[in-house]
Amino acid sequence: MASALSSRRNILLGAAGLAAAGGTLAWRAVAPTQVHSRITVADPAAVASALFYVARERDYFAAEGIALETIKTNSGKEALDLVATGKADLGMAAEAPFVRAIAAGIPAQIVATVETSERNTGIIVPDASPIRAAADLKGKRIGFCPGTASEYFLQVFLQANLLAEADIRAVPVTPKDAHLALAKGEVDALSGWQEIRAHADKALGHRTRIFYAQGTYLETWNLVALTAFLDANPRPVVGFVRALLKAQSFVAADPEAAISIAAQAIGIERATIAEMWPDYAFDLGLDQALVANLEGHWRMLTEDDASAAMPDFMAGLAPQALRAADSSRVTDLR
Repeated sequence: MASALSSRRNILLGAAGLAAAGGTLAWRAVAPTQVHSRITVADPAAVASALFYVARERDYFAAEGIALETIKTNSGKEALDLVATGKADLGMAAEAPFVRAIAAGIPAQIVATVETSERNTGIIVPDASPIRAAADLKGKRIGFCPGTASEYFLQVFLQANLLAEADIRAVPVTPKDAHLALAKGEVDALSGWQEIRAHADKALGHRTRIFYAQGTYLETWNLVALTAFLDANPRPVVGFVRALLKAQSFVAADPEAAISIAAQAIGIERATIAEMWPDYAFDLGLDQALVANLEGHWRMLTEDDASAAMPDFMAGLAPQALRAADSSRVTDLR
């Protein structure tokens, strides 16, 4: 299993050089203008999507001539499924479901990474649980959400702590009901993200504890679309990215207001969001670190299939819109 994942800003990557992917349209910088476009966004209701919520609340999309329609989902995987089936134009998802989409032959591309965190996903246990260390997970029932960062993180966590998959009982759960499985005692622990933990806290009536894998797994939150949509709508996509960049500036200048906006959008208590907030880095970008991260996911996904050929994940990136909005944010792609 590959576990050397890294921050695109702080950790040196040893990824092999890859051929640059060429777009099917000649993208260029687009001056702000009213283009009167409607974009449907699949929204997983996550803190990681805070830039989207701020841009929507502050009317940055409207200023770019974009009318939004939002479809709420329970996970990035569900959001990506809507994009893949043409029910949404854009969606936000972690790299795990994106890699699975590529494996399934879906012509999806990442427009930009909008957030990164080493502490969004972890192993969640009730505060009263006797599980106090990774070794205590042996023989325990651990819930995970198939096809999501939850499943990938569980694999990474076990590997990092010298545990085999056979040492635990992996129990599939849905993102919507994962917290209930923990509250009802159907599982002893959950591999899940912070929103699942927040719901578990509420269901259990007290705080949970969480084990991370810092230094081992950097989760990225990415803006994803089908290639056909990107090719047909270059100007609206640039406007969408530009609105997110405005939101990033707002978040940096007034994090307290941004926390309030995110809490209202997600439906989780503001105090809980405020506690999570320092663990998220809101910074639009595309770089080689993401490519190496995607490759690491692929290796783990296909470790039992020696015949599986590594896709060209450079072709899975669509940097044109970000380059047009702010070329300095597309770095080290090769």
